[in-house]
Amino acid sequence: MPQNGAMACLHNAVLIPYLAILAAGGSAVEPDAIQRPPAFKVEVPDIVLTDVPVSFVRITKLNPDGTVDLSFSGQVFISGIRLSVPQDVDKTNRILTADVREDAELPPFRSGVLELKTNLSKRQKVFIVGPAIVVDPKSRQPTVKPVLRTQRWFSIVPPLLAIVLAVWLRNVVVALFAGVYSGAAILAHGDFFHALVRTLDTYILGEFAPVDANGNVELQHLMIIFFTMFLGAMVGVMWQSGGTTALVGSMGRFTKKREHGQLMTWALGLVVFFDDYANTLLVGSTMRPVTDRLKISREKLAFLVDSTAAPVAGLALVSTWVGIEIQYIGDTYADLGLKANVFDVFLATIPYRFYPLHLLAFVCLIAYIGHDYGPMLRAEARALSGRKSIGADATGGEAADSDHEVIGRRSVARNAYIPLAVLLSAIIVGLWWTGSERLEIDNTIAAAQGAAEKDDSFWNIIGSASSERVLFLSAFVASIVAVASVAVTRSMTISEAIDAWVRGAKGMFYPLLILVLAWSVATICNPQHLNTAGFLVEIFDGKISVAWMPAIAFLMSAIVAFATGSSWSTMGLLMPLLISVTYYLLIDQNDADPAHHLMLGTIGAILSGSIFGDHCSPISDTTILSSAATRCNHLSHVATQLPYAMSVAGVALFLGYLPAGFGYSPIILMPMGLLVLYLLVQFLGRTPEKLASQLAAADDDIGIDSGDDSVPDLSDLDDIEAVGGED
Repeated sequence: MPQNGAMACLHNAVLIPYLAILAAGGSAVEPDAIQRPPAFKVEVPDIVLTDVPVSFVRITKLNPDGTVDLSFSGQVFISGIRLSVPQDVDKTNRILTADVREDAELPPFRSGVLELKTNLSKRQKVFIVGPAIVVDPKSRQPTVKPVLRTQRWFSIVPPLLAIVLAVWLRNVVVALFAGVYSGAAILAHGDFFHALVRTLDTYILGEFAPVDANGNVELQHLMIIFFTMFLGAMVGVMWQSGGTTALVGSMGRFTKKREHGQLMTWALGLVVFFDDYANTLLVGSTMRPVTDRLKISREKLAFLVDSTAAPVAGLALVSTWVGIEIQYIGDTYADLGLKANVFDVFLATIPYRFYPLHLLAFVCLIAYIGHDYGPMLRAEARALSGRKSIGADATGGEAADSDHEVIGRRSVARNAYIPLAVLLSAIIVGLWWTGSERLEIDNTIAAAQGAAEKDDSFWNIIGSASSERVLFLSAFVASIVAVASVAVTRSMTISEAIDAWVRGAKGMFYPLLILVLAWSVATICNPQHLNTAGFLVEIFDGKISVAWMPAIAFLMSAIVAFATGSSWSTMGLLMPLLISVTYYLLIDQNDADPAHHLMLGTIGAILSGSIFGDHCSPISDTTILSSAATRCNHLSHVATQLPYAMSVAGVALFLGYLPAGFGYSPIILMPMGLLVLYLLVQFLGRTPEKLASQLAAADDDIGIDSGDDSVPDLSDLDDIEAVGGED
């Protein structure tokens, strides 16, 4: 019986698979057909969102040995892909209308390869519409590529969660970490343990030296981190040696009033025009002791610094922004086949940069008139009454100044201005040097390839410079010069100076932690991952009148920049799309001039909206660095800056981009906007001195010291404002 049972088992083991094959319609005598290698190879991005175009789909015809079949050409039926292309194209491939037709016929294979790419400038989009891509489904052995698609609305979860938690918990680190982890969990399709590991070892640790699409390690983030630390070290030596105190004293005759201190901060922001990072950290750390002496709140200082960083760098003709802005415009114009001097186009867009131009004027008005409103008014009243900023001790704000007590034996002003002068000089020389070197290499390559060479103009040189490398090296040299300066003047010993250097660098840990986490959220949201910007662009894409394009470009850029925390990536994404849409709509009206006022208005709106959204975003790197440089609570900076940014954006939209779309000249619109801003500050704003005196009187009535943080800061000020009347 055991033998019979064994034979029965063996019989079943052979018979059952055979019957299964027959039931499936197969043949038991062709096992090689089952093991035959696939005829096609299908490649798609790692992350696919529903109803959002993917960057590419690549299908390759393979030989039996796995190599590319270069002889294969022709069309093959493929399911699971939808191609959206322009409806009318002329003989030069110029798009005649902006209409598209869905489910377009896929192009044929060429030399064994079919590659479909999304090109927003040509209005071509590739969608994956099913759970699998099937190539040649009627063949004996079709190629099936399963595609796990993610619901597109999940792409906004990480930035939205980070912003909501930051406001609710008032803890930026926890909020940003939760944003990164939620994105990692979505990318891991719900595997929460794997998501935690990826959050730590990939999305956070990987931000120190990210790897690009070609496998090259990029050191820009690491250079920015060291630039921030070295700048903090320099400031620490300046402060503890007494150099900053002496410098503030020497500036005293120019900053005797609060308005003078704010105007000087604004003026310094205009002077340091070549880079927004350098502007933020240098002006913030230099003016902080001045504004503290004048009882200007840290929130106001952070606003002044943040509002004269990116706007100035974006408008300046010589800055680290110019090259990338011109490149975005030039690449889009080249894709569209437009022949124009790109730098001339860039210059012509400056009158249409309503938001940064209005913002710089608004900052000057706020500083000169001395009026504030909203949360900033309450912050200023707290500062005048001797109260600390909300949450300063918890987030490395004012409490961190205790690490910079003066221990120097001699308070000499040159211990401050020598390192600052070295820093500025090194940055300017470094930008020129590295830019000239890079431009020469690029021109040599272009000459070898027969391409056009760039002239050695100043803006081309600065645009080619390695800005992060220059900032990193300049800050290091300046910090060493600070140590040498205090040693020469005998303000501190070498040992004390090095200790101050280390303590200053350590003081930047918390803001750098926030910065790295913000970078991680941006990576989670980039086109290679959740493609948050691509989703936002797709849901806003539709048929519109060309007259509305500047206003739509401003709002769309603001939304994308707010969600991603990056103005540069927003510009890079929306330039091809929105410039192309404007061009196609102008073609419909037979008015496709590369320098048309609507083209210029749309470009200016993209550049302006990116800065506006970046200003409002709590996960923006420049917003974080502004908080760090001024030692202001980050969420307090965001909350107090937001109403001001929204006010200026409202003026830029309703007295700028909307009327500009209907033909009104910036020459008329700009003065009107400035007048409205003046009236807004003059009549809506109030002087914080009166509110501070009311707060002090209220404290005296209940016997509370003005510096007692146990008293709620916002609620009592709101009550006083409600009964205090107008100034």
